[in-house]
Amino acid sequence: MKLHLHVKAEYFAAIRAGTKREEYRLHNPYWRKRLVSMPSGKKREFEAVVIHNGYKPGPENKIEFPWRGWRLRGITHPHFGADEVTVFAIRLDSMDSIHEPNPEEGFLPEIMKRFPGLSREDAIAAWKVAADRITLAIQGPYARTAAHSILNSPEGREIAERIAWPKDIGTQAGESFMRNVVGNTRFAGYVQAHIATAEKIEGGSHAGTSIPE
Repeated sequence: MKLHLHVKAEYFAAIRAGTKREEYRLHNPYWRKRLVSMPSGKKREFEAVVIHNGYKPGPENKIEFPWRGWRLRGITHPHFGADEVTVFAIRLDSMDSIHEPNPEEGFLPEIMKRFPGLSREDAIAAWKVAADRITLAIQGPYARTAAHSILNSPEGREIAERIAWPKDIGTQAGESFMRNVVGNTRFAGYVQAHIATAEKIEGGSHAGTSIPE
């Protein structure tokens, strides 16, 4: 079963452009019923998530992404009013977008927040070097996609929080640091989840593509 979500044209355009990587739904009884299995409380699994440009027909008005789950977030958004609300943030990562630094989540925004004097170019360079280090630490056929997935997730933010200085990632000490992080008992579970996600994404035939009729 696929999860179908209808969005406004402006949001559809941002999703297609890759600048919007999550779609929000209010954390209310209706969406809990759709996204959470009851009474177990486990997250529902879907084959994919399909984004529709309103209710317009045609393949150009649909985009399909591999299912990557959701997380709860507190956000303030004009669509939901002036107050902060809790939402289901449904992930929209395609094969293309997952290999680019996420400007909204994970390593890149955190490293730029921690080091205000760091240029965006240097922050992206640090993201790429970190991805190389994690890929070497994980190894395996899906290592690079898994590394990118990690850096674009909350775990990527956690990695950025532990870095003394971005350029240190490229040193031998930086390589040891990444191996230690990836091998950490608590972090290892996240790594395996991202490897499973990477396998699903690389095996998906409609990862972020328009859907033919």
